[in-house]
Amino acid sequence: MAVLVSFARTDAAAAPLSAAEILGDNGATFDLVWDGWTGKLYFGPLSNPSLSKLDSGGKTHRVRYTILREAQETIAGPQGPGFRGTNTSSKYRVVFWIDFSDTKSLSDDQVFDGYFFTQNRPNNHQMAGITWWGNMPFGFYGKLENQVP
Repeated sequence: MAVLVSFARTDAAAAPLSAAEILGDNGATFDLVWDGWTGKLYFGPLSNPSLSKLDSGGKTHRVRYTILREAQETIAGPQGPGFRGTNTSSKYRVVFWIDFSDTKSLSDDQVFDGYFFTQNRPNNHQMAGITWWGNMPFGFYGKLENQVP
């Protein structure tokens, strides 16, 4: 005789967080790790993302970022896996470019394609994704250090 076991959740799942909630009104700083390298990644506020930067190894590098409206939205350059055939309006996919070469050209910026975790609360926000260097993929992750007051 087969026994059917059900593991239904009894608690109500919290609504997923949006990028705006994670970044706050004034931006947020993440401890970033990519293929063993580390740095402090500051995402400027959504109202002024040009303030974004990465501090790593005693240097400061410019950062551009965008919060994508949907997981399947495309960007220029390489992209991480994300679209599985279901349209969403998740607003927690983040793509950012770091100017490690410190040039005016955007074409040499390294792209990072990832997702904010949506169930981590309070102030325990994290992200993970993929980046490329020399056309080789590498993983990255970041943990919120603080939201800027």
